[in-house]
Parts: sequence; C-alpha cells; structure tokens
Amino acid sequence: MGVKIAAYNIDLVARRFVSRGDPSPIPEYLNLGGWQMLNNDDIEENLNSICRGLQQAAEKKIQLLVTPETSLTGLFPQKPVTQNPGPVAEAEKKLKDFIRNLKDAPYLVAGLPIWKKSKDGNIVRYNASRLYNPDGDTVATCPKIHSCESDFWHGYRLHEFDVLGVPTTMHICHDGRYPDLWTLPVMFGARLILHPANAGNVSGSVDAFEAKAKSSTTTSYAFYINVNGGGGSYIAGPQKYDNLLAASPECTKEVGTYPNVGPPVEALIHANIRVHDAFGYWPVRSFRTSEEVAKAYLELYRAMGGKRSLEI
Repeated sequence: MGVKIAAYNIDLVARRFVSRGDPSPIPEYLNLGGWQMLNNDDIEENLNSICRGLQQAAEKKIQLLVTPETSLTGLFPQKPVTQNPGPVAEAEKKLKDFIRNLKDAPYLVAGLPIWKKSKDGNIVRYNASRLYNPDGDTVATCPKIHSCESDFWHGYRLHEFDVLGVPTTMHICHDGRYPDLWTLPVMFGARLILHPANAGNVSGSVDAFEAKAKSSTTTSYAFYINVNGGGGSYIAGPQKYDNLLAASPECTKEVGTYPNVGPPVEALIHANIRVHDAFGYWPVRSFRTSEEVAKAYLELYRAMGGKRSLEI
C-alpha cells in the first residue's frame, strides 16, 4: 500500500506515522535481467550462450535472468533440433549442473521443447519455458498457452510462481495477443510479467521501438520484461511516462544505425526494479467493479488454472 500525507493552506508537522499489520512478504527490490541471444538451431552453441549470460548475471548479482522462447534449441518446429528429446534432455542436464556450480547463480528462465503423455495416451510436444532456482532445480514448467507453431501442443493454463517472494506470471511470445493471460494474474497479485519470445528480428526506428516498449504496461501497472531472440528486448516499469528501464543495444540511440534500430546482438539487459511501485491498478479496478463482476473474474481465473488465494 502506498501512503501519501498532504496538507493545504496549513503548516503540518508529522511527528509519527504508524502502519499496523503484517509486513508485506514481497521484497522491495528485485535485480532483474534478460539475456538476449539470437535464434539458433545449434543446441551446443545455445547452451554456451545461456552459460555466458548466467556468468555475466552472477557477476552483476542479478536475481532473475530471462532468456528467449526456446532459447536452448531455437524456435525451429520442423527441424530435428526440436524433435529429438534425447539431445534436449542432455543439454538441460548440463545447464542445471552449470547453474548448480555457479557462485551467485540467479533464478533462470530458459526455453525448450518438452514431451508429455496426453489424456489419450499419445506423447505430445510442448513449447515451454522453465524456471530453475540457483540450485539448478526446476521450479515451474510453463508451456506456451496459445501456440501458433505446427506440431506443438497447447498449454491453455495460466502460469504463476514466486521468485524470491515476488509474485510473477509468464506467457510466451504469441501469447501476448491474449490480454487475459496477464490481467487475470495481476488481479490476483502478480506484479512482474515475464514474456520470453522469438518473434523475428526487430525493425523500424528506435523511436517506434521505445514508444511500443513504454506502452507495454498500460493494461497492467506491473513490471514487464520482454526478451526476444530477434532483438528488441527491454524492461518496462508500471509508470505512465519515462518507464523504459533497459533496452538491448541495437534499440538504443547509441546504435550506429540510429535513427533506425540495428542488427540484433547477444546482450545482457538489467534493472534493479522497485517491486513496491507496481500496484496492478487497472486489472484490480476491473475486478472491484462489483461483487458479481469479482465473482465472475474469480471463476474465470480458477477455470484457467489460477491458484493464488484472494488477498486483494
């Protein structure tokens, strides 16, 4: 809860201010990073890139590092690199071992295909992003909810988890076309939105990129990170103005191709975000329209797999 004390046409001395109740379990700050790596169909090269990102993140004391969609294999639905479970599992094991042995390792979001048995007994493939903790353990597996790639199964469920106490939600690339995938989690407490993507190479002007990035939180009033395999990665804050907190090098005014964006490059972006500045205003106001509306949103949230308790 934000508190503001104001007085008009009178002198005021506030000698004491008391806020009673349980302290928030949500930390004030989170050092958030994104590792932009190019879409590549070589698992070994991708694994090496992720490890480079982890090393740089650890040196900067980053607490959560996000990589692009299918960062371990690249987004190549029709190529063997995303169709053979064996090499993917072997690379993931190496990644988990690297995290486990890295001093000051962050939490990591990495993307890869996974295979599961469907209700009818068939083995199906998902496009997923996984959250790993600093011990290399899997905390959450989040399949793409509305997949547009051929031969990938749909996830259909909301993805929510806490990172060091920060309520977080995630959707992948094409899922950004479905606002309910972040507005519903924000209604129920999420204050950080992760969006791994592989949406092709960034293009256009730097000014257009910045305008799009700054508007990315207008429906949530939460922090947002987009990490794309084709460049144009960024971190945005909930504020209305001057909320672009970090951007990949090819999309800054310092790039040699300015005023246009440059070719995408491997890069680390990061910002120490003040989580307490995210209030989730717009989704929460929609939720609070009436008791009937709140009940309908709660039922929809539960139907889509939402698991947080109602504490708003």
